[in-house]
Amino acid sequence: MRLLDAEGLAGFSMRRLAAELNVTAMSVYWYVDTKDDLLELALDRAFGELELPDPEDDADWREQLGRWPGSTAPCWSGTPGCRPWPAPTSTSGRTRWSSPGSSSG
Repeated sequence: MRLLDAEGLAGFSMRRLAAELNVTAMSVYWYVDTKDDLLELALDRAFGELELPDPEDDADWREQLGRWPGSTAPCWSGTPGCRPWPAPTSTSGRTRWSSPGSSSG
């Protein structure tokens, strides 16, 4: 996550991650099959950090739900202090990763 946060998706590679961990690139593949699998795990962790509405809050659930996307959207749009790498898009069950501003086809 630190490497993705620092370099963004465009600067991320399995080889670069391995160098940061002081291991060989092939040893990273012992834990994940593909780069996309690793990115899925990173995304899952990032989503786990999001603050969800409090179920004990007396506010109407619709009001809470309405506030939630607005409070998290800046963290996926390159706002300083938030993660610079985007969420993936999925078409026909296949995850496609792209950097902000790029066309992913």
